[in-house]
Amino acid sequence: MRERTTSLTQRVPERLRPVHQDWIEVLASSMAELGLKEPVVVREVKRGRSTRIELVAGAHRLAAAEKLEWEEIPVSLVEASDLEARLIEIDENLMRREHSPLDLAVFLAERKKVHEELYPETKNGGDRGNQHTGGRQNDKQSDELLDLVMQQEQNKHLRAPDAP
Repeated sequence: MRERTTSLTQRVPERLRPVHQDWIEVLASSMAELGLKEPVVVREVKRGRSTRIELVAGAHRLAAAEKLEWEEIPVSLVEASDLEARLIEIDENLMRREHSPLDLAVFLAERKKVHEELYPETKNGGDRGNQHTGGRQNDKQSDELLDLVMQQEQNKHLRAPDAP
């Protein structure tokens, strides 16, 4: 991981959690007084002939810097695949601030999904089973139910904008 500064004109991919205006206000106030304590995390993404800087973690900090009209922001540049970048975003958000039960459920479900894509051998407990199943567990019904509940919760989350 290298640290440097970059302009605020970086690409921000789809986030799991929306940026909350109230949190931007709090961060901007702190950043105006104390500066940025923790750099945002970015990566270089090559698409064809072009290379661009893409935000991995720190959307609230980036938005606060934009509110303060900063031209540059300190960044930590990481080498990460799309899935690794997603894990960095998830882990940073899980460790940052208080979460609603929905936020926590969304992040943990997405983390499990991404982890299983990166490490497929760990899916379903590594196919070990346990003393009750005598072998590989069949969690298809549980997974389908979790997927259904998570989809319903995400739809509620997307439909309910934050109150000003």
